[in-house]
Amino acid sequence: MYIITWKYEIVPELRQEFEHEYGAQGSWAGLFSQSPAYLGSQLFKNDRESILYLLIDRWQSKAAYEEFLASHSQVYENMSGNFEKLYEQEEKMGAFTYVA
Repeated sequence: MYIITWKYEIVPELRQEFEHEYGAQGSWAGLFSQSPAYLGSQLFKNDRESILYLLIDRWQSKAAYEEFLASHSQVYENMSGNFEKLYEQEEKMGAFTYVA
């Protein structure tokens, strides 16, 4: 398994929209679901800082994730631009491969 982790500082007034679009049933999950190698996304809200979120995207492998991005780069970039209004800051925290 391969995961990509993201940290977001959201715009408080747009919390509901952010949670929808970045949640398990949102637009990103819809896009990624086009790949059978996509294993799902999990969105977490920080207990102390209610504007901070952690997003974990799960894939079967790094190669599958990179292949999907390469073949869907234009759609990915367009969606990313459309949703920038929902957060003040986005940080890719890292990518990790499962070790048994």
